[in-house]
Amino acid sequence: VERFADLMAQGQPTDDADFQFHMAIAAATNNARFKAFLEHVGRRMIPRVKFKTMMGGVDPLPNRDHPILQEHREIADAILARD
Repeated sequence: VERFADLMAQGQPTDDADFQFHMAIAAATNNARFKAFLEHVGRRMIPRVKFKTMMGGVDPLPNRDHPILQEHREIADAILARD
């Protein structure tokens, strides 16, 4: 989550940090099939990556990082609280 926030603050792409967040959760589940599924689907599971590719490199949702960061923080907090 902090890597995502740092990249966002620097105006850098957050796609990799977003994907790594999901992979960390998958690894923590100890469910090898879930992790393998996410590895197979890869970054295609991040809709803005596909949209950006389709738009010739232009991000059609440039302000989407703010709500994504908030959602990731809420998810991480819930996991840490074992909620």
